[in-house]
Amino acid sequence: MGAIAALKAPTDRYRDDVFKKADAPVSSADYRLELGWVFVIPEQRGQRVAETLCQSLLARVSRSCVFATTRPDNIPMIRILLALGFVRTGTPFPHQRRNEELVMFLRSG
Repeated sequence: MGAIAALKAPTDRYRDDVFKKADAPVSSADYRLELGWVFVIPEQRGQRVAETLCQSLLARVSRSCVFATTRPDNIPMIRILLALGFVRTGTPFPHQRRNEELVMFLRSG
């Protein structure tokens, strides 16, 4: 399979910065995990590989609050996040290294 997804435990500083930039209406301290690095090679897209990987990861931390960010134009990832119980929150904010915007999604435990 040519895909990857990860649950990350970002530093408090990074997490606080992302929540502040997104103008999130909740405390970053409640969201210790980040779903990220979700990538599927083009040949395997459309086969629900990313959704299956993300479901598997989230099942391991079902009672944890998790956040994720993605580009607002990444419709497939947004659909996956919504299907997995994430809710879009806050406002779009600039990516810290690339010239693009991100949006935040939260999933309560």
